[in-house]
Amino acid sequence: MMNLILVYLGVTNEIEAQTEIEDCYSDQSTLILKEDQGQICLQLISASNSDCNLLPTGIKVSIELENLAGLYSPVGYFSNFDYSSTTELCVSCSNQACIDNNFFESKAASVVIESYTYKTQVSIGVVVREQSDLTNCINQSFIKVYSTEIQLVAEINDYCWIILAANNYQLLNSTLTLMFSGYSVQYIYSLASTNILHSVVDQQFVFTIYDASSYATFDTYDFVQMQMRMGIKQQNTLNYLLTSSTKLEIDGLPSGYSQLRLRINTDNMQLSGVPSNIGNNYAQMISALNVDAFNIKLQIQFDANTFFFESTDKQTYQNGQTQSFSCSSDLCKTNMLYVYNNIDKITSANTVTTIKSEGVILYLVTETVTSLYEGCYIGFNLNYNTEYIWFDLLINSASTTCSITTNQTYTLTLASTNLTQTNVTEFSQVLNSTTQLVNISFIMTKDILAMIKYSQSTTLFVTQTHISVDYLSLLRVIHTDMHTFYSQQLIILGVSIVFSMLFTITFHLIKRYAKKPMRKIKIMLKEFEEID
Repeated sequence: MMNLILVYLGVTNEIEAQTEIEDCYSDQSTLILKEDQGQICLQLISASNSDCNLLPTGIKVSIELENLAGLYSPVGYFSNFDYSSTTELCVSCSNQACIDNNFFESKAASVVIESYTYKTQVSIGVVVREQSDLTNCINQSFIKVYSTEIQLVAEINDYCWIILAANNYQLLNSTLTLMFSGYSVQYIYSLASTNILHSVVDQQFVFTIYDASSYATFDTYDFVQMQMRMGIKQQNTLNYLLTSSTKLEIDGLPSGYSQLRLRINTDNMQLSGVPSNIGNNYAQMISALNVDAFNIKLQIQFDANTFFFESTDKQTYQNGQTQSFSCSSDLCKTNMLYVYNNIDKITSANTVTTIKSEGVILYLVTETVTSLYEGCYIGFNLNYNTEYIWFDLLINSASTTCSITTNQTYTLTLASTNLTQTNVTEFSQVLNSTTQLVNISFIMTKDILAMIKYSQSTTLFVTQTHISVDYLSLLRVIHTDMHTFYSQQLIILGVSIVFSMLFTITFHLIKRYAKKPMRKIKIMLKEFEEID
């Protein structure tokens, strides 16, 4: 059997010629007696004494408790101590002496932190007994971000608030953690905090963290979660209130859109809006500024999850299409698919636009999404040959929010974008959401052929009176020879006639039970005019 030998370097029970360092910690440091866990935890409030940096990483903590005087002294050894960052040290008190003498009822204590060459006395201002009779106290929590400060808010329910208010509570050391994608920052609130303010407003605990780089932090990193651990002392009892939240509010300029609709698809999203007078002013302001960068984040909030998507489009505050969001990474695609499959569970959505000049944030504009919709179509196939171009519009049969109204005229805009320009062909068409097949096509030209071949992205927009109704992403480009084309048109014509007859006969019989199927629309237009 192998013997385990523990070697403790730098600390012995008999320490000679130690140098004592005074005033390393505030006299508000707290000792927490944890009955259920058999532990004593020392919460340290630093006095920011640079001399105390002489304390090494290997230290010994000795605790003298009132109820254990002369009977037992709990001791703990630590190898990763750091005066500048260590805020809590926990020592076991689970042996029989601790249990028989009710260590958790002690009212006074003294603590020594020491190494072979240095030691310091810790003045304990508060000795408290930890219990857990304040559970499920928080209704909700969230975070607010302002230009020079961050607020963490926890709303206390009525039952717990009555208990707290009746017992003259005191807020002790609390840990506030902000978690980002690949990054986290932790703040420790105490009575000696200089950069954190605590207040209570309408049964809400509000921690205000003063941070001049708060906008930049949330612009650089994607927020994941906020965690709060609040120590509530009542007489000689300590409770911890724990909460976490993904709810985030970023304060910026007022919304510039009177309407902002978000169309959600399986692999892309599209914002379309109607700017308000404020938005028109923003458009003028942006054009007059030396703006070198826009960072536009779309935040979609669920009860337990928050997703962020970024757009590289420039914010212009124009009518109709405003921003497009697509994915290049597998994680982004997975998140977008989750949003699409759970559209009915979205609690809120908004965008935050960061406007920068020479790397400095000039403005933040927060836009609230006023409505969500899945779209009438999941995309379109673009077919062409040497003489004609036509579309297959793939209807989204699962959509419950289709905005296409039967037998109304809509403007269809085919837009293809390359690195240097955007080419547009626009025409009007009556769309009928109840007809299985509609035939529209138009004659191929060299310009349209160039749009198809050399574009980086091609989109078909559907608008009515300049308001965006839907948009379709290009799914496939199909080149068809003339013989196949004419054969297809004859088949489409025949199917259309047969379907129309069957539809007329059966419509009244099945209208109560019919479910809208996935269907494909053939669009063929005999003549067209290209809009410059």
